[in-house]
Formats: sequence, structure tokens, C-alpha cells
Amino acid sequence: MNRLLEFIAEHFNAIRLPFSAELALQLDIKMPKTINFSCNPELKGLTSGQIMDRLTASCAEHGLLVMLDMHRLAAAEEIPELWYNDAYSEALVKQAWEIIVLRYRSCWNVFAVDLKNEPHGCATWGDGNAATDWRLAAERLGAAVLALNPSLLLFVEGVERCANAEQHEQHGCWWGGNLAAAQQAPVRLPIRNKLVYAPHVYGPDVYAQPYFSDCTFPSNMPYIWRQHFGHIKQDRLGTPVCPGEWGGWARPGSQDHEWQQAYAVWLIDNDITDSFYWCLNPNSGDTGGVLMDDWHTPVQPKLDILHTAHPMPTNWPRQSVQLQSSFAAGQCQQHAQQAPCPPADVQQPPHAHSIRATGGCCTFQAPCNRSNEARLVFGTVQVREVDSWEEGPSPCHQLEVKVTNTGSAEASNMMLMMSAAGQLQQCWNCEQQQAPVSTAGWWCFGFPDWLRSNGGLAPGAELVLGIIVKGAKPAEVRLQ
Repeated sequence: MNRLLEFIAEHFNAIRLPFSAELALQLDIKMPKTINFSCNPELKGLTSGQIMDRLTASCAEHGLLVMLDMHRLAAAEEIPELWYNDAYSEALVKQAWEIIVLRYRSCWNVFAVDLKNEPHGCATWGDGNAATDWRLAAERLGAAVLALNPSLLLFVEGVERCANAEQHEQHGCWWGGNLAAAQQAPVRLPIRNKLVYAPHVYGPDVYAQPYFSDCTFPSNMPYIWRQHFGHIKQDRLGTPVCPGEWGGWARPGSQDHEWQQAYAVWLIDNDITDSFYWCLNPNSGDTGGVLMDDWHTPVQPKLDILHTAHPMPTNWPRQSVQLQSSFAAGQCQQHAQQAPCPPADVQQPPHAHSIRATGGCCTFQAPCNRSNEARLVFGTVQVREVDSWEEGPSPCHQLEVKVTNTGSAEASNMMLMMSAAGQLQQCWNCEQQQAPVSTAGWWCFGFPDWLRSNGGLAPGAELVLGIIVKGAKPAEVRLQ
């Protein structure tokens, strides 16, 4: 395993790690069946969950980010059309996500989740049908994930067809590849800047789509890519696009090799700087892998194409992680929103707005002069304790703070003061600031960056932020 990770770290900076709902619900029970223990003796006797733990931790030590991908519901069955089926209800799928998110929430390198692999067939987008509308399901599952770890990015794939987007070309869409309707019906999440659209797209080696036979191929492809998902980037709809799968055999001189070269150039031309390539392992029947059948020798034409698409990947630190102890399914709601900040000396994983900025925890900044800002003066503050637990002899409290602008003008920032009785362990959806000298012994919080950059808090609007305190709770909370 370490040899493979060393190769990955030499050429890439993130992996998409597939798992099934079946596995998530039995992480510490199921035993692996297809591991070559002669090559991986250190994995012998470990459960599937323990191997997943070890892989995630080893990725951190190699400077590799991890996106957790619910690839299937049952491990041995085909990819389902919808996010649920008769054996795995939506409630059960949500429970599987809760287990996974809580298990890896303390890993700085687990930066994102792919909510469902390749919706297709009867899956719809934006038609309001609760049984088939993947956009609505992504909102429900995404809200559940963010409640447990608000620092994660949520990757949402498209569908195969869209009933309410007739103005877009619908022929030849890939499973998970059609985001045509996202312009009229975008995914809405409770936390801003957490959404990433992740279409899947392939070339002639996977399936002979009609546009591959066009006499202008591959010059006709940019129009197809725009119709399916490129409009999100080209029309500046505001949501990042990171293709979640693309690939093929890419044999030099083949039509697929020509397609992949054209796609890599199109990604650069459209400033799509991030993608996940399918796949590392050589035993994928319709694409092959980045590695040859010996699991050692790289397929150089593929590496050349990927270097064209992503010539300078971000380097992440090689930093170990401490895994969260496992949770039973019934404990998930008891630990909502206790996602810890990455260590201060570790570069944080990507933010959806720029793929290189800070993620979901607030950052400490020195006080600065913001005389041109209209600070929130007329407002109300409501504090609610949503959870509590013990850490040794000390109590811990998770507080939800709702700030409402009751004035008649938009506020571009605030100075929310809390008496600092205990130790502030974590905060989110806010920016911690240095308290004025005259208020020593207080914590001071301002609007999060995303709110300030989007104009501030409108009259009548609310901001909900969260904090975790170890020891005594704040006795007083006020707007300064």
C-alpha cells in the first residue's frame, strides 16, 4: 500500500476513495475478501473499516487529500439509478453517511464527500418528485453531512437526463454527467461555499456516443461539454466545477487518446483547475488504469495528458492524523457539528470557492480598521445549547448562536462579544477577532468571510454560528 501511495503522491495530491453503504453500516464487522496479503502483510486480520482507517491515515502522511465517495449501496451489486433502493432506504443511506463522516471528521486530509455515484436512469433534476429528484435528495443528504462536519466540501454529480431542461442538448449524456438543469434549479445547502458540481464524462473507449462520429470531432466537443456542464463555469454561475471522473485507455493514435487530449486543453481553457481521473488500478474493464497490469509501471500517455490538464498540483503537508473513535449509528445525532479544526500548523484542505483557501473552521485574525463597514447595531442574539458531554473532569458545551439584523439597513460586519469563562475549543460560520483592549476576558466574533464578501446581513436576515466551549459556558453574550 505504501508503494502505491508514494507513486500517487509523486503525481497527484488527492484520491477519491469509494465505499458502499453496506460497508459503512458494518465497518467494524466486515472482513475484506480480495486483498493480496503477501504484498500487504500488515493488513492481515484487520476489518474493512480498520483498513480504510489505515489508508486514510497513510494518505495524510503522504500529503494526500481524501474525498469519500459513496460508490454503491450494496458492494456486490451494480450502481443504482437512485440514491436509495428497496434494501437501503434514504434513512439508512443517511445513517451510513453519518457513521462515515463522524469516523473521519478529525482527519485534516478528509476534505470532501461525493454524495452519490452516477445518478442515472429514472433520476431527475429539479422536477420536485421526491422519489426521483436527485437535486432535492442532495440537499437533504448534504444538510445531514454538514450538520456533523461543516468543514467538508460536498461534491454533487449530475444525472443522465433532465426533464425540465429541454433547451439543452440531452443526447449522449453520461451517468452523473448532466448538469444542464442546475442553472434553473441549483443545489441549496445550509452553509455557503460548500457545494462543488462534479460531472462524470468519458470518451469513445467507454461508449460510442453519436457525437464521436461527427465529421468535426474533436472540434465539436466543447459545444457538447458546455451543454452538459460547462455552462456552470462559462456563465459564471458561482459554483465550482470539479469533474469527478474522466478517463479511458488513451492508446496513442486512438480516438480516445485524441478525445482526452482535447478535454485536457478544454479544462485549461475554461480555468477548471481540479478533477479526479478514473482510475489508478489497472483492472477497470472499460478504461484501464494509470498503472499497467503489474500494478507498478505507469501508463505514460495518461500521465502526459494529466500533466497538461493540471501542470502544477498544490502540495499538501505530510502530517499524521488521529482518527476519531468509532460511533454506533444511534450516537450520530448526539455529536452533531463537533468537527474539529485542523492543527494550526497544517495547511487546510480546499474551500469550495477557490480550491486553495481555508476550509470550514474560522481563522484568528488581528484587529483591523474597518471604518468603512456598517457594523450591526440593531440586532438580537439568541443562544441555545444543542449538546453537552464530558471530557475527563471538564464539561463541554456546544452552543448555537442566532444573530438577527433587526435594523433597516444591511450590516457588513458585527462585533459579537461573549464572556470568556471557559476555553474556546472551536467555532464555525464566523470569524474570531481580537477583542478590544477595553473588553479583556471576552471573545469577539465577526461575520464569516463569505457573508462579508456577499454584501453582509440584510434587514430581517439571520446568521447562525456555532461554538464549542470546554468548561464554563459564557455568562453573557451581546452585540458591541
